[in-house]
Amino acid sequence: MRGRRKLQKSKTTRAKVNKTVEAVAYTHKHTVAFVEADPAGITHFSRYPLWVEEAETAFWREHGKTMPVVAVGGLEGWPKVSFSIRYRAPVRHNDEVIISMRAEHTSSSTLTWRFRITRGDTLCATGEMGVVYACGNPLKGELSSRPIPEALLGIVKPFCIRSA
Repeated sequence: MRGRRKLQKSKTTRAKVNKTVEAVAYTHKHTVAFVEADPAGITHFSRYPLWVEEAETAFWREHGKTMPVVAVGGLEGWPKVSFSIRYRAPVRHNDEVIISMRAEHTSSSTLTWRFRITRGDTLCATGEMGVVYACGNPLKGELSSRPIPEALLGIVKPFCIRSA
């Protein structure tokens, strides 16, 4: 009985965390293509991270930025440093999913995007993707983290759960 109570408490705590992420300011729609599904019509698990990255790219584009930015002597962008996901319900070919994202500014050079993927009222996946702001020439092995410029932080801050 004791173990059951702890599990129930854990579910309650998890639900509170998810409600925080649910109240996001940025959403992106994606319609599942035939090529993203297996022969049974269920989306392959490897597609979900691509949708999150697609949503991140759309976020920057909608705010007048493209990433990565090719500049003289190299580029600047947001390499991915971590990704975790929990699958909760299947998604099928032709389903329209909503990727909801909110950022957490975790250090001077990193963000963690917390996301939820939903189909209508059904929660299909939750997770987070860590990114670091970096500049340099990766072809020469010269890519390193840098503090996030104030102009980019100004774009992200309205969508932040917490800021460093």
